[in-house]
Amino acid sequence: MSSQHYLEAAESIAKHLQRECISFNNRSNWQGAVVDSVNGQFQVVTRTFDASLYNGLAGVAVFLAELHRQKPDDILFQTLESTVNNIQHMLGQPHKLSTFSLHAGQLGIAYAMWRIGGVVNRPDWKEQGLNLLQHIHTLPIPDDELDVIGGAAGAIPVLLKIYQAEDDDRWLSTAVRLADFLLEKASKTETAMYWVTPGNEHGLTGYSHGSAGFGLALLELGAITQREQYLKAGLMAFNYERENFSAQHQNWPDLRSFNQTPQFNSMWCHGAPGVALSRLRAYQLLQEPSLLQEALTGLNTTHQQLVQQLSTQPDQVNFSLCHGGAGNAEILLMGAEMVQRPEFSQLAHQLAVFGIQKYQLTDTAWPSGVHDPSGLGESGRETPGLMLGLAGIGLFYLRLLDPQRVETVLHIR
Repeated sequence: MSSQHYLEAAESIAKHLQRECISFNNRSNWQGAVVDSVNGQFQVVTRTFDASLYNGLAGVAVFLAELHRQKPDDILFQTLESTVNNIQHMLGQPHKLSTFSLHAGQLGIAYAMWRIGGVVNRPDWKEQGLNLLQHIHTLPIPDDELDVIGGAAGAIPVLLKIYQAEDDDRWLSTAVRLADFLLEKASKTETAMYWVTPGNEHGLTGYSHGSAGFGLALLELGAITQREQYLKAGLMAFNYERENFSAQHQNWPDLRSFNQTPQFNSMWCHGAPGVALSRLRAYQLLQEPSLLQEALTGLNTTHQQLVQQLSTQPDQVNFSLCHGGAGNAEILLMGAEMVQRPEFSQLAHQLAVFGIQKYQLTDTAWPSGVHDPSGLGESGRETPGLMLGLAGIGLFYLRLLDPQRVETVLHIR
């Protein structure tokens, strides 16, 4: 298939989102499947979205903005405008959004507003993002806002990106403050560093909640500031994963406390793909050959898992960025050239073609990353959001179309 087919897939998803949106008073929202607590038990429910990036309005807005840059459409732009209006409205109301979380908090929304303002040439939106960031940067750092999904480790690369683009030292100083907070909260051995996040008994491996994400954030800051304490801490975080690596599984274990025995996943959030992503970027920063070798190990495991899924259980592949085929394929695409393995890129495009043929051309609902932990509801139900659903799938196709201009959301750099 040609790049035109990828653009058509993204446009089809956007038009579906436009048809499904709920609009009132020039504000738009969507209903979607989310995991929420019902009578003390987590299960899948359908509700409208909050303003967050991970599975909320900011994530949908990022996708619509990137599509508009590739193929302007007045009707879809009106949906983008009304989505931004609702984000602004929600931030003016009482809310439960965390402070420094990229994925679930105010910092992520500030980044989304800044990003889409630049993408579609709306300086007012970009300025609103910076104003929100200005409000955030003086606030105290909550003790539980630690990892990439939930706090400081996700915030540091965002702040560094905005610092470099805006040439404003406030964002660098905030990144330093967050990094010092992480160093203070870390558990240390002679050779390693890790973080025990809420609800867990052990430090985790992996990108979204574990040492890969913590380590990379510290390395990003160390590379810009040339401060040895951040570079050393980042590499010690990677050492924690090396000490937990399973040669048998060629993977890093998921050590979350609800697992009775360690699981070996292949996801952006937990397991080989996210670890590979961290090492690819770390190699770009440090040019250390061992990092590239670890990246190749993670990419090989990711490739093998996705090949197996597509050949034996293609209907079981969800297309989410967080823990599905689209996220894994994007990471394979990132690594293909760096490790000189063209079959990684070929597999990413194979998954993309499969999705078009299976879902877009048949007008079938795209399987999401929404998993029902209770077993009472239906997992994989279509949902509009970025990291679990349609907006992320659309962004995946735009990344395949134009990887230079459409920046990944799997790691902000």
